[in-house]
Amino acid sequence: MQNLAPAATRRPNPPRPGLRAYLGLLAGALACLLAPGAIARAQEGAPGATPEVSASVDQCVTAATVAAREVTFTGQMETTPGTSRMAMQIVVLEHTPGVPGFHPPSAGVGAWQRSEAGVKIYKYVRQVTNLPAPATFRALIRFRWFDEAGHVLQTAERRTPTCRQPGSTPAATMPGA
Repeated sequence: MQNLAPAATRRPNPPRPGLRAYLGLLAGALACLLAPGAIARAQEGAPGATPEVSASVDQCVTAATVAAREVTFTGQMETTPGTSRMAMQIVVLEHTPGVPGFHPPSAGVGAWQRSEAGVKIYKYVRQVTNLPAPATFRALIRFRWFDEAGHVLQTAERRTPTCRQPGSTPAATMPGA
């Protein structure tokens, strides 16, 4: 039998709602799976991308005598797009019993150390000796990225883990102990 209804009144087969919903969910799931990689690749070359930095205690030597006590702090940073030079400052912080919080010792704040131009990874190591005890030490490490004109592109800072210097005990100060 032939369809005699005028063309304006004929209805095309409506899409199945289940299929449309399924395809929408599938497209959304695929976008979620692919997005983290795409975002990471976009950030790798993007100005203002979060740079890689680290702040650590490489060595914490406790001893009975002041001259033998030391701590070694290390900071490391990687270049970002547009960076010509990098700089780092390691500020030693001390916490002593009875004094709240960490503060720089009376010796002063560390100087900024600058990388050579074009360095991709910059590492700075600072060794601190003759530590008083009892006290706990850590470092605040500040990072800066500069362009060719010397303007600061980005900054960051991290704190290291602590290095505890216990007070001397009578057994530790006795000869032969």
